Amino acid sequence: MPIVIVGAGIAGLSAAWRLEKRGFKDFTVLELEPQAGGNSRWGENEVSAYPWAAHYVPVPDKNQVHVRELFEELGLLREGRWEERWLCHSPQERLFLHGRWQEGLEPSIGLTKNDAQQYERFEDRMKEFRSSGRFRIPMEGGVSGKDEDLDRITIAQWLERERLDSPYLKWYIDYCCRDDYGALATETSAWAGIHYHAARDPEDKGPLTWPEMAGLSGS
Repeated sequence: MPIVIVGAGIAGLSAAWRLEKRGFKDFTVLELEPQAGGNSRWGENEVSAYPWAAHYVPVPDKNQVHVRELFEELGLLREGRWEERWLCHSPQERLFLHGRWQEGLEPSIGLTKNDAQQYERFEDRMKEFRSSGRFRIPMEGGVSGKDEDLDRITIAQWLERERLDSPYLKWYIDYCCRDDYGALATETSAWAGIHYHAARDPEDKGPLTWPEMAGLSGS
């Protein structure tokens, strides 16, 4: 019986890729737009190609077997080594705070001792969640377990429950939610908000991005 895949975004294309890898070719991918790719599509102008949405991929660890397999086919990964052309070696982000620029997105200018301690407590909690394996990508390779009803409260409510009320920390978490999910911290589930920080280990290098983007930095 033929299979119909609705949508040629990353999910649809991944499904088609896996089917073909397993020798099953009786499928059809339907797409409303003239170009496949969904949010990962791109445009071009007289200067360069440019992404529509996310323009990078965090360097996948060895648990992300299928992603690494795909990147090997695309030529990004050769004999266990990442091709330098696709690596962003020195990603830089800056924050304008209290009339000054600072390096990185975690506020450091004007923090009180209590603010700094709350950042440390938040990072410790994320390390706990990360080490639990419950937020691993892909989920099928993770560890199932109790998630403290994290999908029933927002990340803003979780921060309140953890007594993390630093305005700097709350701003940072709100920024992360808007950046990754397009929603405020008051609209993002605690599970999703934690997943943003606990799904992968801190990167030694990367991320992977277009060669046109690899030389750019800033946020």
